[in-house]
Amino acid sequence: MSPNDFSLTVGNPDQWRAFGERNRAFFERLDNLTGTFRLVFTRDWASDKPIDHVVFSAGFLAIDDFLELLLVCGNAEAAAAQKLLRPMFERLVTLKYLAAHPEELDLYLDYHWIAKRKFNTAVENAFGPDLVSPETKQDVNENVARVKANYTIQACDKCSATKLNFTWSPKDMITMAREVGMDNYIVPAYYIPMQFTHPTVAGMLSRLQLTAEGFSFTSRFDPDMSDRILSAGHALALEAIKVQVDHFQLDQSLWTHAEAEYIAIWQKRPDESTGNRI
Repeated sequence: MSPNDFSLTVGNPDQWRAFGERNRAFFERLDNLTGTFRLVFTRDWASDKPIDHVVFSAGFLAIDDFLELLLVCGNAEAAAAQKLLRPMFERLVTLKYLAAHPEELDLYLDYHWIAKRKFNTAVENAFGPDLVSPETKQDVNENVARVKANYTIQACDKCSATKLNFTWSPKDMITMAREVGMDNYIVPAYYIPMQFTHPTVAGMLSRLQLTAEGFSFTSRFDPDMSDRILSAGHALALEAIKVQVDHFQLDQSLWTHAEAEYIAIWQKRPDESTGNRI
């Protein structure tokens, strides 16, 4: 067989067709959505403020998250979609929190050095000390020494022992989500996906069914849940647009039109009697 004769299909074509039929309203308006993405994220702008670059970059990556989500939802791979939804949610929470609290930006950025040293240590422990150059180690260690006091927390209630915090903020993700008005996403985009991003009993049980012959695995494909996750991801993508519009003082119609499109698509599906799917 010559290379020109080779053919490979990656994915589930039957699921693609069914996905398109179920979500016809979404695809009829997809060009409008991607057009909004382009207007918001492919424009000329300049700034010397670090917060502007972080807000823009995080928003751009959130849209990438959504497009990846669309790919796996189109294949009815609901479990894979859950694993993408959770980090997309966390990215949007962080983005909205920093946009609201630019005074904490340095805390977010400087934690890079703490994370970098953890990574270098893991590499050395796994593969030997020579894979990280002395120059890199010196640079990282000097920066850790410069910033580590900002992340040092008490490790023991009964003594004065301390340790470095495992994250950049003393606030956890749920607290930040509530502070930036993302309460409604916490269960569908954080706790439920956690069952699939970690090896939980709940995640395992979700794939098991009891039959007359005993337990068996259900199909990996879950079209209904994939559609629900797409709806949630679409809503999160709109959160990314809203932050850009507000932070950079863009035309508010970019947000209001996108929101109206979302409502038209998801508020009531032809095969459903209830509203919003988030």
